[in-house]
Amino acid sequence: MSQTTSQPHAVDILVGNNLRRVRLLRGISQTALAKGIGITFQQVQKYEKGANRVSASKLWEISRFLETDIQEFFVGVDTSGDRAAAPPDDEELLHFSRIDLEIIQMLRDCDEGVKSAIRDLLRDVPRKTRANKPAPTARAASA
Repeated sequence: MSQTTSQPHAVDILVGNNLRRVRLLRGISQTALAKGIGITFQQVQKYEKGANRVSASKLWEISRFLETDIQEFFVGVDTSGDRAAAPPDDEELLHFSRIDLEIIQMLRDCDEGVKSAIRDLLRDVPRKTRANKPAPTARAASA
């Protein structure tokens, strides 16, 4: 069954969500991506929302600029025929803070040994934070 032209196709929405996910993981702004591929940042916004379809050649340019495989934009597409596309399962990524994304970007350049050491350090942080917190004090009863 075909969709009307007024509604974005589910695959276009999925490609847009994946474009945003990859861009954020790379720590690249919409403006920087737009400038790098010769379009406006508003067009990037439309691609990411699925409002405008990304042409094959533009998707190829985007994948080269973001240094990722073009298949990354199709992660989550349901090829069984039951549905056009599955919803993205990593929606939480879209809500990372700027510092979270900066850390992810820095980790991309580290070798596996450094990443492992950082992971181990981060695993200990919550334990150490809880251990260093002062115990709650009881309020003095008023007389």
